[in-house]
Amino acid sequence: MLCGDAKQQVVGIVKQRMTLSLDAAHHRQAVSTGIPYTTTIPLTNPATSVKVLVYDFGNDVLGVVNIPLR
Repeated sequence: MLCGDAKQQVVGIVKQRMTLSLDAAHHRQAVSTGIPYTTTIPLTNPATSVKVLVYDFGNDVLGVVNIPLR
């Protein structure tokens, strides 16, 4: 997870590796409803956006979402 300021400079970062093992039913549920996750990202300056990157090592797939902050 990366936090950026108004100039698109990185002002906060958190790296974490998770190993998830889901059976078919739990996988369908996670795809439809998501997997709740909460963290605190230490910032060096105020952030205007958060970018979340998720990499699936087993399938060599990267997912990215950019969320603007108010």
